[in-house]
Amino acid sequence: AEFPYRERIMEGTFNVEVSTKGILPIEPTNTARGYRFFTRDRGRAIAMTASSLAYSRFAGYENRDRFLSEARAILPEYLACVVDEGRDTRVTRIGVRFINAIELPADDGKDVNLDAIFTGLPQPILDEPISLLGVDRLTRSTATGASSRVRLLGPVADEQSGGLVFMLDIDVWRDLDLSVHDDDAMAAVLTDLFDLRSRLFFGSLHDGFLARY
Repeated sequence: AEFPYRERIMEGTFNVEVSTKGILPIEPTNTARGYRFFTRDRGRAIAMTASSLAYSRFAGYENRDRFLSEARAILPEYLACVVDEGRDTRVTRIGVRFINAIELPADDGKDVNLDAIFTGLPQPILDEPISLLGVDRLTRSTATGASSRVRLLGPVADEQSGGLVFMLDIDVWRDLDLSVHDDDAMAAVLTDLFDLRSRLFFGSLHDGFLARY
């Protein structure tokens, strides 16, 4: 009742056959992997497949405590769909992802000074006036095993306002092996990942620009 709308999550496969006649395409196949359920206002979503569960908030994000309590309430619903109801289910990856729309300063006819907005980016990018910025940085901690990927794209049109924004996409995760019923262990990993995400976010933006948030 809380998530009345749903759509299939599809997985596509495209193959080619190499022969004396050259490369021959084989009919692509599409397979349903699971479902994505939406709230009536499309502000939240749950994606369920045979091997994964994802909870998303698209608007109205408040804080991590509220977010985590909502996500944990969904886990039993997901496990009820698993053949053994999760009795032997192992968690092999936990991840947190934030996609942030960074509004640009008002257009005054000049090039945007990226160096006044972003920090911690490769210096050659900041040294050149650019019309489209793309950064994709992948790192892994040898101490904690946590991985992170920070993408920066823009300026692009915001889906809501239509104004120009930079999209700061921060994805952090950890590969592990623990029982899906080990709440304390999962909570500890999630806390570490939220902290890592916050460090990456605040480390990407200057304090003066953060004041606009």
